Amino acid sequence: MKKVLFFAAAMFMLAACSEESPFTDVSADLNSQISTVQQAGGSFNFSIESNEQWTISTDGQEWYGFSQTEGSSSATVTVTVDENYSIKPRTAEFSISTATVNKSYVITQAGATVAVTVGDLVIEEIYYAKTIDSTTGKTANTAQDQYVKITNTTDHVVYADRLALVESFINSSMDVDMVSYDPDVRPEQSPVDFVFMIAGDGDDHPLAAGESIIIAAGAQRYEIGDKVLDLSAADFEWYDNSTNENYVDVDNPEITNLDIWYTYSLTVTSLHQQGFKSYAIAYIPQDIDAVAYVENYKWIGTVYEDWSEYGLGVFEEAIEKAYLIPNEWVVDAVNVSHPEDFTTLPFHSSLDAGYAYCGATNTLADRGSKAIVRKRDASGKLIDTNNSTNDFNHGATPSLLK
Repeated sequence: MKKVLFFAAAMFMLAACSEESPFTDVSADLNSQISTVQQAGGSFNFSIESNEQWTISTDGQEWYGFSQTEGSSSATVTVTVDENYSIKPRTAEFSISTATVNKSYVITQAGATVAVTVGDLVIEEIYYAKTIDSTTGKTANTAQDQYVKITNTTDHVVYADRLALVESFINSSMDVDMVSYDPDVRPEQSPVDFVFMIAGDGDDHPLAAGESIIIAAGAQRYEIGDKVLDLSAADFEWYDNSTNENYVDVDNPEITNLDIWYTYSLTVTSLHQQGFKSYAIAYIPQDIDAVAYVENYKWIGTVYEDWSEYGLGVFEEAIEKAYLIPNEWVVDAVNVSHPEDFTTLPFHSSLDAGYAYCGATNTLADRGSKAIVRKRDASGKLIDTNNSTNDFNHGATPSLLK
């Protein structure tokens, strides 16, 4: 009887020792791989050594993923991290778990140095000439029926945070034989007379591939004669705190206001209705705020007006109400004029070698109710050769005017 009991006990111990204990281990270098992922992203392999069912659970963010998220044995898994187009770093959490083990990990990825680069966003359309009232043949002077359309030309999301709309200080019809500036900074910097910026922390205003934003002078619905221009659903507007009670702006509380870093106007800022001012979009670096900009980027120089032809001599005075945007900040620039009076490019030819126009002459009948609209190629892609003479349809129908 003792022999039988001893044999049974021995068999039980042998069976227990032959059952493999649950075991799961993950590559020791996984943490170091994912704790400092570069802005460009990438793929990283790690191993899971296991003899039991395992699962990878994520926090649901879509900018990273795994080649497999479950298994029942050892495996090599690839985690892929997308490029980060925001200037903000980002983090994600995931875990690897079995019935007996749970290990948590954090992915930390750097942000972009610059969120928007040249060509990522372009000015697709500018409606500056305003709407002609068919009953009067004139425009409504008090209406802010103007807008700029900006489009993402890339195949990925672009963040519009810290993107600024600026207007040229220099007039494209300036008589270059009479007026000159010292220094003429245009080869390196763009003189501007307003700077309106989209405020944000780096990922507040995503713009998907191919999508556009509308920046309105006034985000209202305008019924002018037999035409309607509905800007009440614009993405952004600028709102001026006028110093003159007879000329006040109208705010749409449902639409985000641009931050006004500087404007020449003491009342209500409009796009130049005749088309003598030009427009650009620029990305303002993170380390510059409005106070620092106004303190450090004023255009200091002299303007000369030569009236010798009329026996009045040469007059000189300090440049006033002008600030500078370094050309390396400029994402896209569109010079604007009209053939009848064009004399100079407000933005340097390295930014835009030509100019666009609503009308061939400086008459309301020629330019009114018309826009400049960027052309598309046969595939539907917006054309951008940095020459607005070739890149735009001049005197086109505004996309939002009905």
